[in-house]
Amino acid sequence: YDNVDGLSAAPDYEQAKEFIAKSVQDFMDGTIDEVVLVYNGYKNMISQELKQIRLLPIDTIENDSCDYSSQMEFEPENDSSILDAMLQKYVEYNLYFALINSLAGEHSARMQAMDSATKNASELVDDLNLQYNKARQEAITTELSEIVSGAEAMK
Repeated sequence: YDNVDGLSAAPDYEQAKEFIAKSVQDFMDGTIDEVVLVYNGYKNMISQELKQIRLLPIDTIENDSCDYSSQMEFEPENDSSILDAMLQKYVEYNLYFALINSLAGEHSARMQAMDSATKNASELVDDLNLQYNKARQEAITTELSEIVSGAEAMK
């Protein structure tokens, strides 16, 4: 498979659509047996989770208890063309959702890292200010001691 640069960094629906069209066509031609989508999904602000979805072949649930009746006044003559179009859209939307979801997870992780770095930097600044103030206070105390000792020696 060809590499697609920047697809997950800046999701573009048209680029995703082109990529998945090749995957669907390869599946339909029998070149590949299945299409599995693995991505880092957004769970919440603190964590992400690895998700894996088998897009093709689609698992169908057979339900004989439902009575299907069409309420359409016009039904297409070629059912396979509609199924092919729906399959294409299903896979496109799942891929695009995965790209957006993965990007949201990445942004969340970056925000978390930036927040931690900011807190660490603030703590470091506070510690350095405390050390500076202690050193300054020691220098002032030493100077005052020297002045007082010098004045006592002159008496």
